[in-house]
Amino acid sequence: MRIENLMQLPFDDSPFDEVSLRGEGRQKLDDLRETAKERTEADGKPVAETAYGEALSVLARLSRHLPFPELQILDDGAVCMEWLPRKGLITVNVYGDGLVFFAATWGRASRITGVCELADPLILPTVLKMVSDSFRR
Repeated sequence: MRIENLMQLPFDDSPFDEVSLRGEGRQKLDDLRETAKERTEADGKPVAETAYGEALSVLARLSRHLPFPELQILDDGAVCMEWLPRKGLITVNVYGDGLVFFAATWGRASRITGVCELADPLILPTVLKMVSDSFRR
């Protein structure tokens, strides 16, 4: 599937405008890519080049009202997007294989974890809306 097809917006909430995404998102991902290149095998698994495009696709689907996530490379080779809403933690990870792994916790009792395809028309938009809604509480 082409990256243009992956970047279709999943819901009507206002998306990041093209300029902001191109500037902030791409720059942060480029910085992350450079950091990942400096890692040795002892530091963790290499990051698939396609993971950066997948991360950009997820970022393109976010509400402009949502704080930009912290971006990091995990030891298992994932590009991780992380948000810290009040009393919570939300992570969305991509590996470059077309799958999106997500986890969220609020307080002690509320948790959700799962995996879906990047092109999923139902689950991924619902997860991203949940991320956005968590900052409106």
